[in-house]
Amino acid sequence: MGRVCGMVRGDRPAVASLRFGGQFVVWAIRLWLAERAGRPGAGQLLDEGLALADLAAARPRLDATLACLAVTAARPVQLNPLCDPSVSDDEILLLRVLAALQIGAGDTAHHLLEGVLPAAGLRTLLGTAKALADALSLAGLHLWSDPSGCIAALRDPIALRPGQAPGRARLH
Repeated sequence: MGRVCGMVRGDRPAVASLRFGGQFVVWAIRLWLAERAGRPGAGQLLDEGLALADLAAARPRLDATLACLAVTAARPVQLNPLCDPSVSDDEILLLRVLAALQIGAGDTAHHLLEGVLPAAGLRTLLGTAKALADALSLAGLHLWSDPSGCIAALRDPIALRPGQAPGRARLH
């Protein structure tokens, strides 16, 4: 794994330490959640941001991926609020899954999600997430590393203990 850089809150990575693609995905995930929570203007801002990144057509893929995660997750999924400077453990997990799918490592993505989703939900989520990862790749938003060699999703989420450093918002 790459070296760890740009940490905040102890050992949690800063959003700013991620490559632009990682920052964009974290922003999109958080805006999606804000829209679902009824935050005025969140959906419009998300749509505008996706359009600027030439990803407007990826909105249904993002919706399907996150909705599948919300409905089928076997445990609460922790996401940080929109303006939080750190990346939550589950946001890291999602970045790692998308990064693995971008480089064709579907088995790795499957392994990362095994404890989070039941088998049926896992198959569905991997299908929608693969389509999202492909759209991100086509737009030039690569998640597997940044220019300094840091892994975009910096820590191994499998090593985390339940309840460790929870985020402040829940998807499930």
